[in-house]
Amino acid sequence: MKLGLLCKALCVTVLVILSGPVQALDPFELKDIRVEGAHRIEVGTIFNYLPVKVGDKITDELARESVRILFSTGFFNDVQLKRDGNTLIVVVSERPSIASIEYLGNKDIRDAEIEEALHSVGFVDGKIFSQPVLDKLLKTLRERYFSRGRYSATIESTVTPLDASRVRIRLQIDEGRVARIEKLRIVGNNRFSDRELFKLLELRQDSLLGFLSSKRNYSIEKLNASLEALTSYYLDHGYINFEIDSHDVAISQNKQDIFVTISITEGEPYAFGKVELDDTQRYITKEDFSRVRPRSGAPFSRHQVLLAKTALESILTDIGFAFCNVNAMPELDIERKLVDFTFVVDPGPKVYV
Repeated sequence: MKLGLLCKALCVTVLVILSGPVQALDPFELKDIRVEGAHRIEVGTIFNYLPVKVGDKITDELARESVRILFSTGFFNDVQLKRDGNTLIVVVSERPSIASIEYLGNKDIRDAEIEEALHSVGFVDGKIFSQPVLDKLLKTLRERYFSRGRYSATIESTVTPLDASRVRIRLQIDEGRVARIEKLRIVGNNRFSDRELFKLLELRQDSLLGFLSSKRNYSIEKLNASLEALTSYYLDHGYINFEIDSHDVAISQNKQDIFVTISITEGEPYAFGKVELDDTQRYITKEDFSRVRPRSGAPFSRHQVLLAKTALESILTDIGFAFCNVNAMPELDIERKLVDFTFVVDPGPKVYV
């Protein structure tokens, strides 16, 4: 039986039970409770969920509440209450359990990753079959394929009823091919050419030899790496106000061709202005600071700032300040296109061995 048919049958049953009236029960004092139809679910478990006990007065309202609570456990397709003298009979039809899960066709995503996805959503052998949980599993697997650029991947699920109220699950996976960059554009670049910037990117558009390059394959990770490469390049060449305004990704109707447009604002190039040290305890000598600091007049470079920060912290660590921190505080002179830096030393406690 296909999954859609089974789901439809289960939904019809639940709707009929929930919308229809519970069999009218004249109020009576409960002397005993009997459960029928339970095979996998322990009778004691059902007793624990029931809001009634021996000695209670059973009314229609309490009977409806009992049915609602048992349905809410997710264990049953059908719950009915009947009366035999002063005995309440709880008749249940258990939802099927998962006997086995088979998946076929996966190569890019290995078996171990699919098993991890199965366990993360609680869809494993022996568990009660739940359509919403299966839907969640399929969504999780599709998202993992999409993150790898396989937007045409499909997963067909089939649920086959077995004996003893069990079902067999089959996942047929067609991974498709990784979507490829058909067109890559950078908008807003004036200082650097497309050719120069394209060399930095993890993404690469189609070309005569494009089929030989894995950089044509699209993935979110490659896009993010490309955006970071662009940002780093500009920040290391003086453009302290560089921004990526947007990155638009469009996909063809067959979900196999990708069109990427990256819009940027370069800003104006800046140079280092005054570079000073704020070290009230004078742990760092002028000579050491002069040796590692960025040079005034040189183009601004984030890389040079980070190198200086690391070098100063290394000097402090060597003299016993293992938990030191050096903050590089910038101040922009917009008119002169200079950026001044003050390296503020926070040595922290000294460590003695």
